[in-house]
Amino acid sequence: MPYNAAMNANHRLLSDPACVAVLSYLGTVGKMNERTEVSLQELTHELAAELSGYEGGARRCVIQLVDAGLAEADLFPTNVWVKISAEGAAVLES
Repeated sequence: MPYNAAMNANHRLLSDPACVAVLSYLGTVGKMNERTEVSLQELTHELAAELSGYEGGARRCVIQLVDAGLAEADLFPTNVWVKISAEGAAVLES
């Protein structure tokens, strides 16, 4: 993905409060241990208020973050594990 396209995708995600909440949560967990993966169930439970009314819930947000390179995930049909990527951590730091 060209640099400008990646920046535009990141900008769209960062204007979405649900995706910002997910990325922030992953960043907080990642600061404690960069290898820690979070389950989709944990995201859904911990961010219930932030994700209420968000079409597609946490799974959709995780997919968008992975597509933008801000998170890494195992996107199994019934079980999803996700962690922040180095690029995602850099975005949160800026």
